[in-house]
Amino acid sequence: MNKRKISIGICAVILTCFAAVAYGQDPVHFRGTIQKLGADSIVINQISGETITIMAPKEMIVLTSEPTAAANIVAEKFIGVTALALPDGSLKALEVHIFSEAGRGIGEGHYPWSLLPDSTMTNANISSMVESVDGAVMSLAYKDGGSQKVVIPPGVPVAKLELVNNWSPMEVGSHIFVVASEGDDGQFSAIAVVIGLRGTTPPM
Repeated sequence: MNKRKISIGICAVILTCFAAVAYGQDPVHFRGTIQKLGADSIVINQISGETITIMAPKEMIVLTSEPTAAANIVAEKFIGVTALALPDGSLKALEVHIFSEAGRGIGEGHYPWSLLPDSTMTNANISSMVESVDGAVMSLAYKDGGSQKVVIPPGVPVAKLELVNNWSPMEVGSHIFVVASEGDDGQFSAIAVVIGLRGTTPPM
């Protein structure tokens, strides 16, 4: 199988998995540090203090996260923005995640998020950017004609997310964010994980 076919196959898995995240299968989010890695599971010490075991299927998406400069938020990048709504209907960014090109299309859309009450996540392409007295203002466009206007205040955390195809970035003690689905038996299974590199915490 050539590299192009492998790339297409990986993208198909990514988009299929994240369709559940964006469109209504009630994914559950976990934040904490890795306590133990099994052959097909991850044990996490949650920030709440509780420990949970999450199954880790082979098709699970693995992303790495590390801080980057706000200057890297430029037009035509595919990004994720955690935000809160403003009175005029636009959004105010709480965090910005810049995807590598390999991750373009992951979780595309606009949907509720768990960081704060009433927070949202928008994964989309930056169609334009302008400066204002309140910070940069982005126009985001996503599939099916969706769009959002987002204000990025100075000092907002910015991270770059790299798509990887193996578990090597996951180590005991690493900070982790997990998007998981819950089975009928109550067992959680990871759809995707984000690993903070070099001791950093994914701003998710």
